[in-house]
Amino acid sequence: MTTNIPQTTPGTYNVDIIAGHPMATTYADQIQEVESLRDPDDFGHIIRGLHIYGAKAIRPQALVTAKVAIAGS
Repeated sequence: MTTNIPQTTPGTYNVDIIAGHPMATTYADQIQEVESLRDPDDFGHIIRGLHIYGAKAIRPQALVTAKVAIAGS
C-alpha cells in the first residue's frame, strides 16, 4: 500500500508498474574506504566507511512495464 501515487483527476490514479523475473536485474555493493577515529564525546573509537552500491537491468527482455489507470471509490 502506498500514498505516493499522484491523482490525475479526483478519484483516478495513473500508475507505472515494473515487474519481472529476478534474473533480470543485478545488484552490487562494496565497502570502499574505512577509517577509525577517536570519539570526542566518549571513551573509544568510531569506525566510519564509504558504502557504494548500484543496480542494473542485465536482461531487459525479462522485464515488463504497464501503465495502469486506477479508479478509486
